[in-house]
Amino acid sequence: MLRKAFKRLFPYRSLISMPRPVTDEKQLQSIQSLSNRLVRSEFEDKLNLLRANIGNNLKPKRLGGSILTLRDFIKLAEEQCKALNEKATDFRASSFFVERNEAAKIHKGS
Repeated sequence: MLRKAFKRLFPYRSLISMPRPVTDEKQLQSIQSLSNRLVRSEFEDKLNLLRANIGNNLKPKRLGGSILTLRDFIKLAEEQCKALNEKATDFRASSFFVERNEAAKIHKGS
């Protein structure tokens, strides 16, 4: 059942084997503070391939019939992560998105 759900939710799947961004274990443990110039070129190449695969297969995301901008989508994802981290059991779109959708409906009606 889980396998069918994943196939339905993710009809396009591909696998990209990612090399380590750096070879040194200490650098890997503090990767967020490292300069981008220290990242291996093999990692950058695979990361660019991954970005291209994702970008080529994305469809516009919608909320309440309105297409989300990238900024809106990121804000929604951040709010969902926050709700999960706070162990919220019932996530609902923030008032920001509700207001945005109501404004879009009013604009369409005029």
